[in-house]
Amino acid sequence: MSLRLLLVIAYTLLLAVLATAPPIPLPAQGSVPLLKWHHIGAFAVYVILLGALFERAPQLRLWTRYLLTATIAFAFGAIIELVQTQLAHRSGQWVDLIPNLMGIAGGLLALAGWEYLLRGLRKRRKRRNQRAQLDAEQDADTLADADATQYDAASRSSRKMP
Repeated sequence: MSLRLLLVIAYTLLLAVLATAPPIPLPAQGSVPLLKWHHIGAFAVYVILLGALFERAPQLRLWTRYLLTATIAFAFGAIIELVQTQLAHRSGQWVDLIPNLMGIAGGLLALAGWEYLLRGLRKRRKRRNQRAQLDAEQDADTLADADATQYDAASRSSRKMP
């Protein structure tokens, strides 16, 4: 079992435990409702971990991996809210899916940025390796030409000597 899969499983279990545990009272922000930053952050991290797991599936296209990642994360959030409606000490609220979606979108943006950076680094490395190989071939050709010139010069001078 890969480390990435273990991280996804562990994080999923952690979120499930935190979502079903008795709630921690949050301070009120006057008449303005507190934006649930913990939902946004938790689901952004969850999407990043899922995306890292699916990165190892090269048979899936990029958009398929992103769609699968977002679908799993959204379904997990919906299941959490459904379970919370059945708990006495929790109240599942479907409006909580909005910050979950915000976290999913943020996680997907982070994944896309990471993929873009990696793709650029891989292209640069490939170009550098190709240039190095071309330089090595040119150096080998130059050395071969120099050896041939020295051989020709040596053979001419040996013919001239009596």
